[in-house]
Amino acid sequence: MNHTFSFSYPWWYLFFCLAAGVLYAFIMYFRENRFADYSPWFKRLLAFLRGLSVATICFLLMSPFIKIVKEDIKQPIVIFAADRSSSINFETKKNLDLFKTKWAELAKDLKGKYDIRTVTFAGDVRDNDALDSLNGNSTNIASLLEFIESNYADQNLGAIILGSDGIYNEGNNPLYTDSKFAAPLYTVALGDTTQKKDITIQ
Repeated sequence: MNHTFSFSYPWWYLFFCLAAGVLYAFIMYFRENRFADYSPWFKRLLAFLRGLSVATICFLLMSPFIKIVKEDIKQPIVIFAADRSSSINFETKKNLDLFKTKWAELAKDLKGKYDIRTVTFAGDVRDNDALDSLNGNSTNIASLLEFIESNYADQNLGAIILGSDGIYNEGNNPLYTDSKFAAPLYTVALGDTTQKKDITIQ
C-alpha cells in the first residue's frame, strides 16, 4: 500500500501560504501600536500563532489530500469444464477413472500459478461439481459459455479448458454464442469417434 500526499495546486504555492502568514503577522503585531504595552516575547508569540493560523488556512485552501494506492494481486482463473452427458462413453469405469485422474493431475499442476475453478455441464451447469458419473440426458454447451460469461467475464479469467465430445442437442450452436470473455478456450476431445448407426433396415 502506497501513500502519496498531493495538492490540487502546484506545490510551490506553499511559499505563498507562508508569505501570507508572515505578512499578516507583521501587519497585526509590528505595524500596530496597540500592542506596544506588551512584552516583546509575548508579542512575538502572538505573531507566531497568528501567522501559523493564517498559513494553515491558506494551506487547507489548496485542498491537500492523501492518495492511497493498494495493489491487490490475484491469480488468473482457469476454469475446468467437464461434460457429464451420457453421450461420452468411456466404455468402462476404468477409463472414466483414468480421465478423472488425469484431469485432477492437470489441475494440481496449475494450482500454484492459477486459481482453479471446476464446473460440469450437461443440460445444466453445476459450479464446483465433481465428475462422478455421466448421466446427463442432454448437452447444452451454449449455456456453459453463458454461465462463464455471467460469472467470470469481469474477473481475471486466464483460460478455459473444456472436456467434451462436442455433441450438443440443446441450446444454441456454441460457435455463434455471443460470449464477451477474451480468455483462450482449450478443448479436450472425449468420447468414441466410431460412427454408430441409429437404425438399420435389413
